[in-house]
Amino acid sequence: MSDRKYYLHSWLQTRALLALIVCITGPEGISYGIESTNEASEPLIVHVDRSATGLGNGLCWTDAFLTLQEGVDEASALYTEGYDVEVWVAQGRYDEFRFEPTIGGHGQNLGSLVLNSPIALYGGFQGHEVIREQRDWLDYETIIDGSQSRNGPAMHVVWCTADARLDGFTVMGGHAYIFNSREEMGGGMLNEYCTPVIANCTFLRNRAVNGGG
Repeated sequence: MSDRKYYLHSWLQTRALLALIVCITGPEGISYGIESTNEASEPLIVHVDRSATGLGNGLCWTDAFLTLQEGVDEASALYTEGYDVEVWVAQGRYDEFRFEPTIGGHGQNLGSLVLNSPIALYGGFQGHEVIREQRDWLDYETIIDGSQSRNGPAMHVVWCTADARLDGFTVMGGHAYIFNSREEMGGGMLNEYCTPVIANCTFLRNRAVNGGG
């Protein structure tokens, strides 16, 4: 059983105060992977930081996932178990190679970050915050870069198929160029049969046959 599942199952069994997961992050102090609460409505936090050097399980900043899709996939798995989940992403450029699974019968590699659950993604963290209100998406720019996320630019930097939230990011580098297809639109973000919330985001240098942003 994973560390995260151990804590979640303990929470459900005892209905008691959730144990603090404490990670030492250096001179900045400490951060908490899952905040202590006795309210089941408190969201679980999955951390992503491309410069993290810990265990890579997303429980806290030190042990954050290194790539966006890893964090999103973990949050989606937790959502299917009935939890409210947020993904907190530290500053930096996330330009990793992305190969999304087949969704809706489409199997080609589009180089997209796939949001297929109604989770919330928040950028603008320095990498030690313990509450969301401490972030600053202007000072700590968090970039989802699709310019090299496959063998060439992403068709859609972000591909959203659920009512997710994207908040505090710069989305750049997409190029949807295949005429007379879904891949002619939404170089920055393609929303397919969904109505996501987009807040505090900048779409920059995305191109498409129809609708670059």
